[in-house]
Amino acid sequence: MAEIDPSQPIPTELLCGLVMPISGIGSYTSDHWTDVRQILTDAIRSVPGYKFRVHLVSEADEVGIIQKRIVQNLHNAEVIVCDVSGKNPNVMFELGMRLTFDKTTVIVKDTETDYSFDIGGIEHLTYPRDLRFQKVVTFKEELSRRIASSYKAAVEDSSYSPFLKNFGEYKVPTLQSTDVTLEKAVLTSLTDLQVQVASLSRKTTHSSSVDIDELEKIIAAVERYFAENMFVNIDDEKTFKNIEGEVIRNAKPAKVFPMRADFRRFLQKLISFRASAGIEDIEPVEIENDF
Repeated sequence: MAEIDPSQPIPTELLCGLVMPISGIGSYTSDHWTDVRQILTDAIRSVPGYKFRVHLVSEADEVGIIQKRIVQNLHNAEVIVCDVSGKNPNVMFELGMRLTFDKTTVIVKDTETDYSFDIGGIEHLTYPRDLRFQKVVTFKEELSRRIASSYKAAVEDSSYSPFLKNFGEYKVPTLQSTDVTLEKAVLTSLTDLQVQVASLSRKTTHSSSVDIDELEKIIAAVERYFAENMFVNIDDEKTFKNIEGEVIRNAKPAKVFPMRADFRRFLQKLISFRASAGIEDIEPVEIENDF
């Protein structure tokens, strides 16, 4: 393994995305995947020479179209760790997408999962299905080393290819980024949120605790405030109070956000956009409640 040069500064923070099952399937329980996720997370956070933040590719600080978020995270993450144990179809699909981006990817599996033909040629790191402590410790150490060496190779060698270029010369797909004004960023976020609300509305039954009409009123009230006000040199706290007042006059946020803190976090996501900077890869805002 290539040694990490201690004279080089450690990056402030890099993103390592996790691709893995989270729900029970077959003999695997959701609790099992929770334990595996913690093992992988611990290993990634202990990578020598680098500082990684870790989250599932389906997670983000913002809410929106989940497929869009997954694709962006699969593309943008400096490293992806993919657990193919159980051969979950969604996991295999997301792994295939990451491999087409030809970026640093480390594949792991448990001892009971067979190799898949199409990716069998890529080295897999193996951990014990029963998560036996001592073997897990060894696995975590090896995973940390492999992430460090793989990412270092990718940074230092422009021709480095974990997959595609081993089969020939290919043009690796990229996702385009666009700088937009603050106004457009916020309105785009609200539009994406409205799409999600429409989806929720189709799925919601009368027994649901989610009040779709009230949520749409909140979106409309916030959108109206943004449309009627300039976005230059606005103080965050003042903006929050003004938006809050607008929403309270036009909707009943308590019906949608049981905790006032949830509502405040929702608005704070919106006002975190800065008028003074271009915004890249805009994602929609997040509602903290899990509907």
